[in-house]
Amino acid sequence: MLRPERSIDVSKCRPKRLARRSAVSGLLAACAVLASCTAGPSEPPATDPPPAGALLPVPGGAVDPAQQPSPRWWVSLGDPVLDGLVARAEERNQSLAAAIANVRAAYASVGASEAELWPSIGAGAQYSRTLTNIAQLAAAGVRVEPYDTYAYGVGMSSWEIDLWGGVKRQVEAAKASAESQVDALRDALDPKLKGRAG
Repeated sequence: MLRPERSIDVSKCRPKRLARRSAVSGLLAACAVLASCTAGPSEPPATDPPPAGALLPVPGGAVDPAQQPSPRWWVSLGDPVLDGLVARAEERNQSLAAAIANVRAAYASVGASEAELWPSIGAGAQYSRTLTNIAQLAAAGVRVEPYDTYAYGVGMSSWEIDLWGGVKRQVEAAKASAESQVDALRDALDPKLKGRAG
């Protein structure tokens, strides 16, 4: 039995194709917009120091920095015994040693955070030469020659592109932590420098 030919209405097919194309292009545009997003602000909020005299009133006007005493004021006394005692105390100062160790650990953390931005690639090679015990096989009538084994390879561990800026924010946080540890080191060197070190 022969079927009659059907006529296809082309005007009904085009709107569906156009709707599909517009949906796909809209989805691609939304993906492009989302891919350009980064979590968090692009710059940390500005924190300006308080104006001079906001915390403590300065009697008689502004303080001249040239008239402030040196952080190492005892050097002006010219006493070598005192200089030696201060140097020995600084060498054996446990809080200073801890502050230096904290600064080193903080900068190591910065390096570890920055390392997550890039893939890690490893390469290796191996060679071995094997000779089977011929004395045991000679009794069985087997002739065995020494043989070599080679192995080499290159590999990359799992790595994720920092699409949303999460690793970048971790690096920024590690750098801020390192800067705070440097400030703590300055405080350990001389507590009078607190707030004046820059």
